[in-house]
Amino acid sequence: LKRKLALFFLVVLLAILAFTFVQPLLPGQKNPTTIYQDPATGMQYRNVEPGPEFWFGTNSIGEDLWARIWSGTRTSLLIGLTVGVAEMLIGITFGALWGYVRRLDRPMTEIYNVLDNIPTTILLMLLAYIMRPSFKTMVIAMCSVGWLGLARFVRNQIVIIRDREYNLASRCIGTPTRRIII
Repeated sequence: LKRKLALFFLVVLLAILAFTFVQPLLPGQKNPTTIYQDPATGMQYRNVEPGPEFWFGTNSIGEDLWARIWSGTRTSLLIGLTVGVAEMLIGITFGALWGYVRRLDRPMTEIYNVLDNIPTTILLMLLAYIMRPSFKTMVIAMCSVGWLGLARFVRNQIVIIRDREYNLASRCIGTPTRRIII
């Protein structure tokens, strides 16, 4: 809070994020997927310049660019949040088990090595080719190997603290393994 410039940009960022979700609720907003036509000529509004009716103009098939930009922003944020939460849950769970349960170390290391050595771009293209293009496809493709780095990090941190005195004392007094991992 001491840095005024950083605080200013934080407020700007939060205002843009809030507007992203408020924009479709404002009066007079257009549908991002509707193709608009000129009522006088019956032709599509193709590549119309910005003006009072279309604030950012239209694209080559007559869709409102203002509405499409904010719709794309909402979709991108939703994909980012969904992928982030999914990668966090998978990465932390996999990494915690990998680091704490010694019997799983070798097989999980092999799984990690196989998945980590597949080029991400090829995997994303393959999944996009196999599955139908959709929101779900993007999330699954991005989550398919995105969790590996977090799992490796969590595993290394757990291996560092796994045999510390307080964990050994917890095991000696009968604390369940699940609780120690958590």
